Amino acid sequence: MKNLSIKTFLVSLLLLLSVAVFGQALKIPERPSFIPPVIDSTRTLTQEQNQRLTEKLKNYSDSTSTEILVMVVNTTQGDAPWHYAFEIADKWKIGQKGKD
Repeated sequence: MKNLSIKTFLVSLLLLLSVAVFGQALKIPERPSFIPPVIDSTRTLTQEQNQRLTEKLKNYSDSTSTEILVMVVNTTQGDAPWHYAFEIADKWKIGQKGKD
């Protein structure tokens, strides 16, 4: 009986910790009024690199109707990059209505 209560306690503690760790909301930046194809909040890219990448992404979008957003951030706040990107896309309503 004692082993059962210890196991129950440990399972409860594990569940509580997982909720505390994974349940924290990400701090997603507010949606800008205009969303350019390249957002470099870290200033990693030179102005020329940013312009060239922006031009390539616009040309790609025009020729395929597929939109790509490149965003360079300091941190994904400990979250997986794919999940952070998904949260940005969801909050900012990125995509084409009815398509994605």
